[in-house]
Amino acid sequence: MNKTVIIGFGTAGFYASKSAMTSGKNEIIIIEKRNYDMFSPCGLPFAVEGIVDFEMLKHNVPETNRLKKLLGHEVLSVDVKNKTLQIRDLKNNNIKTVGYDSLIIATGSRPIIFDQANRFWGKGVFAVSNIENTKVLYERAKKNRNAVVIGGGAIGLEIALALKKLGVNVSVVEKMKNLLPNNLDEDMGRVVKEYLKVKGVNVFLGKEAKIFGEENVEFVEVDDSRVDADIVVMAVGSTPNIDFIKNTGIETEKSIIVNEKMETNVKDIYAAGDCAETFYLINRKPAVTRLATAAFQQGEIAGINASGGNAKYDGALGTFVSMIGEMEVASTGFNSETAKNFGYNVLTGKAKGRTKPEWMPKSREIVVKIVADRNGKILGGQAVGDNAGWRVNMVALAIRNNLSIFELAKADISYSPPVSELVDALTMAAKVLCRRIQSSCKV
Repeated sequence: MNKTVIIGFGTAGFYASKSAMTSGKNEIIIIEKRNYDMFSPCGLPFAVEGIVDFEMLKHNVPETNRLKKLLGHEVLSVDVKNKTLQIRDLKNNNIKTVGYDSLIIATGSRPIIFDQANRFWGKGVFAVSNIENTKVLYERAKKNRNAVVIGGGAIGLEIALALKKLGVNVSVVEKMKNLLPNNLDEDMGRVVKEYLKVKGVNVFLGKEAKIFGEENVEFVEVDDSRVDADIVVMAVGSTPNIDFIKNTGIETEKSIIVNEKMETNVKDIYAAGDCAETFYLINRKPAVTRLATAAFQQGEIAGINASGGNAKYDGALGTFVSMIGEMEVASTGFNSETAKNFGYNVLTGKAKGRTKPEWMPKSREIVVKIVADRNGKILGGQAVGDNAGWRVNMVALAIRNNLSIFELAKADISYSPPVSELVDALTMAAKVLCRRIQSSCKV
């Protein structure tokens, strides 16, 4: 019987265990540093907001005859020659050795904390990465008035609106010129910025923040502006939890490099999820997409292959959706800047529409933007507004099936006044882009 050891019990680790269970007669051991099973990190901002309880984010996975869990255990090192792990029981500090036939590394990532911010860790500086640190932030927010969120990505903006709903004065500082810079073009980011402004959130773009205080955080300096702050939330990105693989020979760049089978360069060792570096579906260039949906797919493939199967990963699109207050924001593939950096000759089509006819109750605005090259190859899509997610899902499906923008523009999209508009903003954006491509061909 093959012995598969999985390090990490997040999305990638869980789905790796499920697919390994069904793909072969494996003995599976999951090693997790936490003293509880899975949890849903994407739900943390909504627990702060009060929509769900923190305990609801925890998910228990029962052991079976073939699945064993070592919770509260930390992997210290990997011996790739002898196929063993040295692990420590965090309860009593006992160190023991665990052998494996195949190994899946699914240890996720941790938030980046600037050196300057480290000085104030727990004294006003927080992150939103697990239940424990987010609970501390929540308790602090109930007693304090002013917060600065450093980082204008999805987690930063979601937590900014959650804190605002708790009655906290909130400012967001993003060093790039745009909110959600990895996902949205600048014009689409402005829609989000205006929404935050309406909600009373101050936004500083193209700025860096410096934290000041004696014992605790007192204020943040943004250029020449001083922003009072009892709370600073670090949301500038994450780094993989892979310190324990030093000196193993496992190749890394931004994360652990894997091929389409989730294999590392070391035989019988796989990686999946936030700690893995895969490739983009569109151009096969290296990609690190720290999303639960990618972790699910990668974990499933790693589990199959670690059990002797032959599954392959098509590549990442980075399809994502975020609920920022009441505003839905979504994207897939490349935004314009990323596409240009990859050498594409980019054209875009953008349209503003309604989710239903204006004369219907609950008709809301939706903005859709599609990015393509001058031959009509779809490279990405963005949407801001009600039901942004399903429109971006349509673009993602088109990219995955290699449909051109001309084919997407002809897609049959259902219509009924209580449900949808006659001509959807997605169709309008696609048609705008078609006309631009056709015009460029005549020049």
